[in-house]
Amino acid sequence: MLNREALGRWLPEHPLLRALCQAKESCALLPQVVAVAEGLRPACDDWVPMRSLQTYRSVAARLGLSVVPDVAFAGLPSSSAVGHGRLTTTRTLGRPVSEAGPDDRVHVFLARNAEALDAVRRWGWYPVEVDGVIVPAGLADAPRFGRAMGYPPCCVQSFLANNRWSEVGHLHRLGSPGSAWWGLNFLPRHLGFGLIFHIPCSWRCAPSTRLAKATMEALKAMEPAYAALAEAAARTPTLFASERVIYLLFSDEDGRLRPMFAGGDPVDEVLGERLEGASRLVLQEGWLGIDGERWVSPESMGGACTLLRFGEGES
Repeated sequence: MLNREALGRWLPEHPLLRALCQAKESCALLPQVVAVAEGLRPACDDWVPMRSLQTYRSVAARLGLSVVPDVAFAGLPSSSAVGHGRLTTTRTLGRPVSEAGPDDRVHVFLARNAEALDAVRRWGWYPVEVDGVIVPAGLADAPRFGRAMGYPPCCVQSFLANNRWSEVGHLHRLGSPGSAWWGLNFLPRHLGFGLIFHIPCSWRCAPSTRLAKATMEALKAMEPAYAALAEAAARTPTLFASERVIYLLFSDEDGRLRPMFAGGDPVDEVLGERLEGASRLVLQEGWLGIDGERWVSPESMGGACTLLRFGEGES
């Protein structure tokens, strides 16, 4: 039976995948790197500690991938920085790679050829705050970036129509997955177990399903145990309030919850202590009830909580 401890300490057995995870000190986004290496997507991005950037590039090259650094990220001194609420799920202090410290995380792009690498680097950039002024990405750049990353056009258009970085509850538009295939569950992506990284336009999106299935087959070919673990993680009940606040809900032998944070930034780990050891959750009009006594408001969670359970769908 899968538990959070086993998932948290897992490393791939495949030597190159293991070396990649060790270099970046995380398994996050690993299926996306595999998808690019196998030609299923033109490009992807990743985050690597500056101190191990050269090791990461060397390992990626053995997978047939070129790596180009973008910008170095350091921790923000305060979440009250100007424009903080309008930034993406990546909220950091940015600086040139040439000025990066060893503990800074470098945002990189990966691709199999120079043309794809040039495109994703050209169109992929973050909204920034400079001297109190917010500089957002251009409207024309976003769809070009989506294409450069290999996201389905329908999902790119859906994202552009629905996403609001200042309103982090836009995932709720997807509704319940019902019997949708578990492979479209992108929420474990920061743990290294999401077959797709993008938010699908629906739980029945055909292009997203094809991409997820092809990525699953690539994982099976490289390391069958990894593919099995990705399936188990995707099938685990998942509680989310936004792209930032996500928990996989494991349980112990007594049925007590053992939540695992799956958001991208530890600063968004706001519910773990409250969920730990709980035996009963109630979702009611956006509020979260824990063991019938402790009620948590949507505002304190960053959005109304939703519980996702995936079925078999078409596999």
